Amino acid sequence: MTSLLQSGTKQDVEPYAPPARDVVAEEDALMAVLIIASQLRQTADVIGPSMVEHLTELLVLVRDYIRPLPPAPGGPDGEDLVTPDLESLVTELRSQTAQVGLYVGEPGPRPEGV
Repeated sequence: MTSLLQSGTKQDVEPYAPPARDVVAEEDALMAVLIIASQLRQTADVIGPSMVEHLTELLVLVRDYIRPLPPAPGGPDGEDLVTPDLESLVTELRSQTAQVGLYVGEPGPRPEGV
């Protein structure tokens, strides 16, 4: 499982994108994210609340990629409050992965040195 999850990371010589298998539907992926998030909350006493929060934040990124989260207007001028949170999470994720040398593909701007 670990080798499958790491497939396409910086350590690979060439990124490989296999053809779609047409097995997993968007709804399946969304349900999997929700189930994992639910199970994480139930393990807070074992892995600690800060780890649950961190892993849940990562799941939010996955969830938004699968199907963008709805806007949450509420800023002073009615601006969406979700986008700045997602930007912050992505910046933190990219910084953390750069520190350990992980990098998957070319999705967008990367921090310096990555």
